[in-house]
Amino acid sequence: MMAMKFYKSPGIFLLLSIISGIAGIYFIFNWFHKTSTLSPVLSLIALIPALAFYISYETNKRITNKQLKAAIDIPCLLGLIISVFIIWGANSFVNVTTRVTDPDDYLSVMSEYWKNSSLTTHFPPKIPNDATNVKFSFLPGFLQGGSHIQLSYKLQPGKIEELYSTFLKKKVKSFRGGNKSIHINQKDGAPTTYYRTSEDAAQTFPYDFEIMTFDRKKYKSYNHASCHGVAISKKRNIIVYWAEDW
Repeated sequence: MMAMKFYKSPGIFLLLSIISGIAGIYFIFNWFHKTSTLSPVLSLIALIPALAFYISYETNKRITNKQLKAAIDIPCLLGLIISVFIIWGANSFVNVTTRVTDPDDYLSVMSEYWKNSSLTTHFPPKIPNDATNVKFSFLPGFLQGGSHIQLSYKLQPGKIEELYSTFLKKKVKSFRGGNKSIHINQKDGAPTTYYRTSEDAAQTFPYDFEIMTFDRKKYKSYNHASCHGVAISKKRNIIVYWAEDW
């Protein structure tokens, strides 16, 4: 009985205002964490549900005329519905267009996005405990933007040599240094990747890297294609696992 009274009372709108306000703040911080930018427009939209519920709370608390209440509550409800769709759309857009760079996210990304993909079967099941200088780059992909995943780290020379010998048997073609744009435009070239886990603005592999591709299908400038492989530098003792799908 008390629950029914509370449901019919203005208090339910205040409670919903607080809950939606907390949710809005969460989305704002989530967007900021992923994009490192804070959009005033998106921030305002994220808080519209809380504002709409609060206006309904004040309306139901102070006004007794049912028609006047409806005249205020209906626009608030419409604003709430519209803003929820905008928040959902904006959050989905941020999720598919924001690059993930934290190595701690490697396992979750692999299990969520690449679990059944043949492009990442050569990737390690986990990052080795003795790996150093670990770098990670993942983009889910959106429209023609495509998706990529890249993991790089440094190991002891002996382990790099072992990995090199293993992947040498798997490679179809290899290139010395460069990046995808360079490799794909060479005579009998093939798509590879960019050095996304480096600090080089051009994302180009130095010459001491051998970029191996494992793809046997000949590239014919498809709008949609994929490629995968590794890049290894014995000089730096670094291995880079990569896969791209666009």
